[in-house]
Amino acid sequence: MKAADQPDTEIQPPATAASLEEPAALLEAVLDATSDAIIVIGADGGVRAANAAFRKMWAVTEGPGEGVLTVFGVCTALLEQLADPEAARDQMFALLASGTEPGGGEAALRDGQAIDYHWQPRLIDGVPSGGVLRFNDVTNQRRATERLSDAVWVNSALGALRRNLEWSSDVAVMLHRLCRATCETMGSDASHTYLWRRDEKDFSLVAGHGDREEQWQALREMHLDGETLGGLMAAFERDEVIEVAIDHLPEALRENVGQNLGVRSTLLMALRRGEELIGFHTACLRRPAANFQARHLQLARGVAPLVSLAIENALLVQELTRSGRRKVDFLSVISHEIRTPLHVILGWTSLLLDGSILPGTEEFRDVVARIDRSGRQIGQVIDAAADLTHVEGLPGATPVDVAASLEDIFHDVESETRAEFESSGLAFAWSFERSLPRVRGEREKLRAVLRNLVWNALRFTREGSVTVAARQRAGGVELAVSDTGIGLGPQALGAIFEPFQAIGQPVRGEASGTGLGLHAVHGLVETLGGEIEVESEVGVGSTFRIWLPAVAEPRVATA
Repeated sequence: MKAADQPDTEIQPPATAASLEEPAALLEAVLDATSDAIIVIGADGGVRAANAAFRKMWAVTEGPGEGVLTVFGVCTALLEQLADPEAARDQMFALLASGTEPGGGEAALRDGQAIDYHWQPRLIDGVPSGGVLRFNDVTNQRRATERLSDAVWVNSALGALRRNLEWSSDVAVMLHRLCRATCETMGSDASHTYLWRRDEKDFSLVAGHGDREEQWQALREMHLDGETLGGLMAAFERDEVIEVAIDHLPEALRENVGQNLGVRSTLLMALRRGEELIGFHTACLRRPAANFQARHLQLARGVAPLVSLAIENALLVQELTRSGRRKVDFLSVISHEIRTPLHVILGWTSLLLDGSILPGTEEFRDVVARIDRSGRQIGQVIDAAADLTHVEGLPGATPVDVAASLEDIFHDVESETRAEFESSGLAFAWSFERSLPRVRGEREKLRAVLRNLVWNALRFTREGSVTVAARQRAGGVELAVSDTGIGLGPQALGAIFEPFQAIGQPVRGEASGTGLGLHAVHGLVETLGGEIEVESEVGVGSTFRIWLPAVAEPRVATA
């Protein structure tokens, strides 16, 4: 057959290296254009291509066909970086061996990254022949989702706590509910609330949940003052919430809280009234495997101001309730104290008016004396009520403090009481240093303090003396009113400053008094920024000492 009879055939030029490299370069360029980490796997399990994002994500330096860049080599190298490689190995290898079905999953790396991976097999006539394995760093998305989830959880938990914190005037009941709700929302094993006791200068356990009886008793017996708590008090100056492991507790608490009570970790939340620290609330973990998470710290930061507000409202309700009762008691006592001498006055004046008692007779003079005593008794009741307005904030209280001269006040009180002391037969002495500094306080308040103490000494002293002394001490002035009267026992001393507590029967006068005088004195001294203390012995007498801060005298400029 002739060549001309043969069919025409296009003769293809032999393939060159350049023509074979061009598709691979083009594929590499396409893969490098995406931010996902991608490797292309051939039918034989070898890696045909890996883009720049893959090499950067997994710190790979070998090229396709070199070192670890086989499909199983890649998977093995990646698994070594996972936080839990055993859990992910079977899942990833099963995915690659699944053949025709695409799939994926998510893995957590040891450094906290979250990686999403997806396998897309390549099928030829239904038969798997390699494929593409894609990786994507989803750490930021997962963290954002977790933050949103935590925020939703915290808001929900705070809502549950608010519902448990029903406003109540009983602080202890409210705080017990809070402790139970804290254990439920935070998953803590126990929770406690401590409040500051101003007089004892320590924190007292007032509520708790999650303790056995012996644990509760052990906690109640612990003495928590500023020295015992150590650095925790300083930490509250920097933050509202403190997480403390047992090893970092102050040494004085470590043995009791850790060994005896089994607490491993504690969250402490500061409770404040304004800027003042009034206590702290805790959530405690005892279980070995339990830990506080970030969401628990977020919740604690919401709990601290919520509970502080609840306590403040409860204390306000208590104070308003007490104030209401005091006003009712006040009106009851005052009306009773005025009614009796007023009836005496009205009874005797009616006899004088109808002429039953003739003027100038001894009987007439006795009646006038009785009327005078009853009038003075009413005056004392009114004075006590007026003094109390300065303490209780009732109408008539003067709001502004000024500097006052004690010498002027001594002169006022001495003039008021001179007649009574002259008729009493008691020795009455004033002893005070010259040039005493002025003290902070309104003249009327200071006069009320001194007048009440002097009248009190007069009423309870049958014989002997009453002395009023004043001297400079510790940046202020100390006033002391001493008597040789009937004196007071320890039980009476604990109640003399309480309202409506008329202690003992006076040796002068017909009435035991309203029980408001010393209460007013105590309150007035506190409002003036001073201190009061009393020493007394039955049958010997009493001494009331008051310290008031001095007012710095202004300096006069000189030329």
